[in-house]
Amino acid sequence: FPSTFLAQFPGPQFGVAGLRALLDAHDRPIFLGVVKPNIGLAPADFAAIAEQAWRGGLDIAKDDEMLADTEWSPLRGRAAAMEAARRRAEAATGERKLYMANVTDEVSRLIALHDAAADAGAGALLLNTLPVGLSGLRMLREHSRLPIFTHFPMLAAMTRVPGYGVHSRVMTKLQRLCGADGVIMPGFGDRMMVPADEVRDNLRACLAPMGALKPALPVPGGSDSAETLPRVYAQAGTRDFGFVCGRGIFGHAEGPRGGAASVRAAWSAADNRAAQ
Repeated sequence: FPSTFLAQFPGPQFGVAGLRALLDAHDRPIFLGVVKPNIGLAPADFAAIAEQAWRGGLDIAKDDEMLADTEWSPLRGRAAAMEAARRRAEAATGERKLYMANVTDEVSRLIALHDAAADAGAGALLLNTLPVGLSGLRMLREHSRLPIFTHFPMLAAMTRVPGYGVHSRVMTKLQRLCGADGVIMPGFGDRMMVPADEVRDNLRACLAPMGALKPALPVPGGSDSAETLPRVYAQAGTRDFGFVCGRGIFGHAEGPRGGAASVRAAWSAADNRAAQ
């Protein structure tokens, strides 16, 4: 993109460096977990499960992209319960933690949901960008005091039909332009059905120089766990990525705390092998 075009866009507010500073997490991936079951939990139950994972070493506990502001789990109440759990986990571990709240909704509600989540203690936001629209992301970025992570629902419809649509890296670049601090994208492995070269294209779209815009954190995901972390690290070729698990942490045989601890142990092992 020409510099005159880039100058019209805000880009990430925090970016990779800002997220690392918030978490005091440097020289390693940032570890995210999708609280499971992904829908149906009351706020207190949701927070109790997340707290276990935080205590095991998770950095960011997040809403699933399908979890919205519902009657049985209103966003403000969920964020308040998560804030109390986060404080306990930080006191127990000495590590900084974040809760990522999904604010996906009608565009007219985005600002109110941001304020409700931020005021209750959420540390980051999740937005399904394509259903909401890039303009909605840009509006939220200009108001937000929290980092924004975007998610990929509807991406396949725009990128996977031969001879139609655009390459997924285009959508990644546009999300970065409009203010995404982190971009959750289809990752490596069979489940996402995306070639490894395409995943790496999207990682580069987040991290490569783009005028004065900050890099966004790429978060490739899809049925990951401690078992897949070494392969994801090798495929990514960088430490600047987010590693996101659902069942790999919250369905672990030793519970969410054991699941998160297994991911941290897998990173230590992979990092040691890379240093040898």
